Amino acid sequence: MLDDNKYRVFLNKDVVKHLGDNLIVHNSEARTAAQFADQKVVFKYEGNNAGELEMRNDSQAHYQEVRFNMNKPRVMQMLYRFVPHARRFNDEIVVYGAAIKTFGNWER
Repeated sequence: MLDDNKYRVFLNKDVVKHLGDNLIVHNSEARTAAQFADQKVVFKYEGNNAGELEMRNDSQAHYQEVRFNMNKPRVMQMLYRFVPHARRFNDEIVVYGAAIKTFGNWER
């Protein structure tokens, strides 16, 4: 991910593990008569919204679409906290966690 003008590289298994271990998942609640309960799956980190998975049905153009949003600063904060070991690959790329063992080790 591009963050703070640098590409941050994490191994997919590290990301999935820490998202699974640290996000609290629950269904949304309708707050007004125009809203529907359980339309979104909400992902929270430390009590704050970190992402949403939403079924869209607000128009014919969006009917039966699924929308996924993540709060990048919150998710990056979590990843930096739980995958802190980093190695600078070059001026533009920083590699974290288990990705350090494999990133850049391919034939050119």
